[in-house]
Amino acid sequence: MQSLLKLSRCIDALNDWVGRAASWLVLVMVIVGSLNVIAGELGNIIHQKLTSNRYLETQWYLYAAVFLLGGAYTLKANEHVRVDLFYGNWPPKRKALANLLGSLLFLLPFCLLMLSVSWEPVLNSWVGWEQSPDPDGLPRAPVKSVLLVGFGLLALQGISEAIKSGAVLMGGESDSGSGIRSDLGPDLGPDSGASSEAEPFRTEIADPWASSGNGLEDDEPDRDSSEQMGGDR
Repeated sequence: MQSLLKLSRCIDALNDWVGRAASWLVLVMVIVGSLNVIAGELGNIIHQKLTSNRYLETQWYLYAAVFLLGGAYTLKANEHVRVDLFYGNWPPKRKALANLLGSLLFLLPFCLLMLSVSWEPVLNSWVGWEQSPDPDGLPRAPVKSVLLVGFGLLALQGISEAIKSGAVLMGGESDSGSGIRSDLGPDLGPDSGASSEAEPFRTEIADPWASSGNGLEDDEPDRDSSEQMGGDR
């Protein structure tokens, strides 16, 4: 299981890097869109065509890249929308079982289906160097290739999630930094290091209050003794 968890960490690191890199495409997309709008308005003023379908299609291609390349990163971060009534209240091992079955029965078959039906159109697009039907448009082959990359990364992340869910079902077998998903709760096994690491924290927080000479518990006897002395007087 430890070797599988190492594989899972490698997949997570890959998709983390791709997702963070793809996030910068949002900024590029906003800049291109803004310049396209400004050029269109300026062209209306000076009565010249300053815009092009090339800029508009660049926005579309960037959006497609962000969406497809960010899917695996979003799955890794557990940020995909969940529409359910039961999952949130389930114990961690039941969540792990649901995630494992979902990955094996739905996510991975869907990714393999998309890869199988996309491969030939992408290949044909490269062979014929497919162009946009619009004037001044961009080639279609590069953006179609992002389909294969995106679903390939999503399939890899599905494998990673299945490994982590399996580790939880086997009793939380994980080393530090194994990447067990946060929605599954802390490591669950009796040998888990999470609880043993958290215990000293609770002790350190509690001990200063218990041992301090200025605590509230120490003040009570002093106040009682002072009242007793006043009564004696």
